[in-house]
Amino acid sequence: MIRVLVDTNVVIDSFAQRGEFALAADRLIDYMEEDRMQAYITASTATDIFHLLVRMLGKERGRERFVDIFDTFGVVSVTGENCREALRSGIWDFEDALLIRCAEKIEADAIVTRDEALLTNSYARGLMNPQEFVDRMEAGLFHTTLHEDEDIRYYAGEK
Repeated sequence: MIRVLVDTNVVIDSFAQRGEFALAADRLIDYMEEDRMQAYITASTATDIFHLLVRMLGKERGRERFVDIFDTFGVVSVTGENCREALRSGIWDFEDALLIRCAEKIEADAIVTRDEALLTNSYARGLMNPQEFVDRMEAGLFHTTLHEDEDIRYYAGEK
């Protein structure tokens, strides 16, 4: 089964129904419900998701939606060693480096994000925006992996 690490912004797009971005994000949720993929968030993004949902939806509704996240997504732990590895990665943005490290840790097939800086300035096999992911799934063209036994290089700055 396809394993996907989903960035904060994509989770918020779906759970807060954030405008034009919600459609592709909701499709990811559909794939999980259809048992076509397993999706994960990192433990370090859970607090960001909570605060954003409460701010956008109000305290009560935000908390309700936050609980739903744990019924939908697996959670990848973040250890001190993961943080050190992210710092050593050469990627300037620590949050992006940690996200990539966590994807490697779970042997994710993709990282799905709308973070334009990450999509533009970093390279990692399997890194894509939600619509690209949906397009690949619909076309049956999902073949990228982030497995550690492959030759994977990450670059900070230009590709």
